[in-house]
Amino acid sequence: MHKIKPRLAVCLALLFGLVICPLVWGADSVEQELMIDLEFVRQQALVGNRDYLQAELDLELARIQLTSAVADNLQRASVVNVKQAESNFKAAERNLEIAAKNAQLDGEIKYYNFVKAERQVAIAKDALEQAKEQMRIIKVKHEEGMATNLDLRQAEQMYLQSSNSYQSAVKNLALARAQLNSVLGLDLAQPFQVADQDFSYTPLDLSLDQALKLALANNSMLIELQEQLEIAKLDEKAADNDFTAPLVAQTKTLQREKLELRIASLNDQIYLQTVELWNSVQALNSNYLASLVAVEIAEENYRIIQVRFEDGLEIPVNLLSAQIELDRATQQALNSLFDYNVAKSQLLINIGYK
Repeated sequence: MHKIKPRLAVCLALLFGLVICPLVWGADSVEQELMIDLEFVRQQALVGNRDYLQAELDLELARIQLTSAVADNLQRASVVNVKQAESNFKAAERNLEIAAKNAQLDGEIKYYNFVKAERQVAIAKDALEQAKEQMRIIKVKHEEGMATNLDLRQAEQMYLQSSNSYQSAVKNLALARAQLNSVLGLDLAQPFQVADQDFSYTPLDLSLDQALKLALANNSMLIELQEQLEIAKLDEKAADNDFTAPLVAQTKTLQREKLELRIASLNDQIYLQTVELWNSVQALNSNYLASLVAVEIAEENYRIIQVRFEDGLEIPVNLLSAQIELDRATQQALNSLFDYNVAKSQLLINIGYK
């Protein structure tokens, strides 16, 4: 007896360590569930976006290089070097602003994807319930000789397809959650809920001509090339003297001409890209407005089926089917709104709209 008790004590101690301690430690490690909305996503997206963080570092480096260039200019005058450092600093500022907008847009897209995936799970679940009820009805009819073996097989097939669709929707939701956590700089397993909110629709109050003018005036790469051209002209002018070798002067001229060609080519690219984005926004706007009409039709159909069901003229599965069609039409309208909002944001970022 004296030999058994110590062993029992050791076993109990081990059991306590294996069972109780993980529970205590686990209580500290459980992530608190967040409540997020679109505004939270736009702010948090800057925290975890590596491109934005890198752009911040580039700006600091450009600031140091500008300070050094100004200091060096006091000892050995070089207008070109100072101009170049100023141009690099301005470019870094613009790149940081663009990186911030792109990070927020990426967060917005992932947020929309999660909302769509979450609602798709709900729709798939309703469709699975409908298929299950339909299969039950067919089985009862089959037992009474009012449905064929083929009818039963088709009902079973529909149920299996609905079950697969539901499982796929659940997996897509888990992936969408991890992707949103990733762009927000959070742990991939961080639990969160999306706050209820009404997603707004705002028409694009911008003509194509206005969009083109803004795009050509605000394009970061174009501005940088134009600044480089001004520096190249100064460099070319500085080489136009009797103390500079002819080949060096000719090189400066060729560099200036090359920049002018690049600017002309980039102007065309900006024009074509802006037209393409603007046309896409207009098409998606039309799609969204059309989806609202589809929702109205589905609502009216559901209302009619509901009245007939209350009067005993429809079976429950038909009412559920009408509800699912309404849910799908509503989801499609929401998807169209998300697509429109993203395309509009991409256009506004592209043209540098404030």
